[in-house]
Amino acid sequence: MTPPPRIGENGDVIISGQTVQRMVTIARNISLGSCANLASLVVPAGTTSDGLPIGLEFDTLPGDDRRLLVVGLSLEQALGSIAAPDTRLQDMRGV
Repeated sequence: MTPPPRIGENGDVIISGQTVQRMVTIARNISLGSCANLASLVVPAGTTSDGLPIGLEFDTLPGDDRRLLVVGLSLEQALGSIAAPDTRLQDMRGV
């Protein structure tokens, strides 16, 4: 998984030992579902060690929306209550 960037952070990430632009990782994860007209659901899955939110996206074929909602509800029940991320603005340098 690729954690979200902090506001103003647009650096690269390392995936399998290769440097990849962060926006490429985000685009490749979300563009397929949008271009293929798939039904999508994103559920919260916790936070990174820095407190940034993590979500899991599930996609399904058009017309399978109910099945997707069942998967999301089951995962939500299995994970239990997840604390909301800290939404206070921080200095972009991490100070």
